[in-house]
Amino acid sequence: MKHSSQGQVDEKKDKHLRQSVKLLAESQAHLGNSYNYSLSFDHQANQNITDKIKADILFLNKDEKEGDIVSMCRKYFTNQKKDEQRKMNGTYDKHRNSNRKRNAKQKILDERTLAAYDVRVDLTPEERAKAQYMVGLGKEVVSSDESDDECDTDRRKRRKTDDQPKKVKEFFWASDEFVTIRNKLDDGFIEVVAKPQHLRRRVTRIRDSSCSVSNRPAPTKEGCSWMLKLD
Repeated sequence: MKHSSQGQVDEKKDKHLRQSVKLLAESQAHLGNSYNYSLSFDHQANQNITDKIKADILFLNKDEKEGDIVSMCRKYFTNQKKDEQRKMNGTYDKHRNSNRKRNAKQKILDERTLAAYDVRVDLTPEERAKAQYMVGLGKEVVSSDESDDECDTDRRKRRKTDDQPKKVKEFFWASDEFVTIRNKLDDGFIEVVAKPQHLRRRVTRIRDSSCSVSNRPAPTKEGCSWMLKLD
């Protein structure tokens, strides 16, 4: 438990530093001192920006390590440079959409995993064992497959309101038992696992007959036969 708790602390600190670097880099850009992505990160012109960011962070928090700040600035620079290149070759929107879907799948897996191992969730011993096996197969089996027919306008609406559900596709191979256990995990997460902050950020997902069926392949590992529809 101590190791897990320390990991959460480190993750929180890493996130805070990442956000600080992003905000300060954007602030420098507004002042006309933006990174030059046509140059290397180690070029003196870009190092001057890094030094300013580092000085601002250390002024606010003297406990931060200079090496960690520089490393985070390098990550920020590298990611922004890649985004600039994607914008130039027309792949930026595709990449952003791919990242959004990958993050959404991981979030759903995390929620269902928490529910599968929480004894307060209403599952029979057999269902719990199957649920824990199911989540162990990873997000390509457990997480929902989003519909491709949602435009950017719909996504922006959903971010601003709580009543914009996300359409997802049903797996062509999913058995009734698989669907039942999956739904119990979702209900259990909402009812007994989730904290208020989780629910505020949670997107409602609906399975709509107007959506195409997911072509995600069926699981093939030994012990997965109960997840599959009978021919």
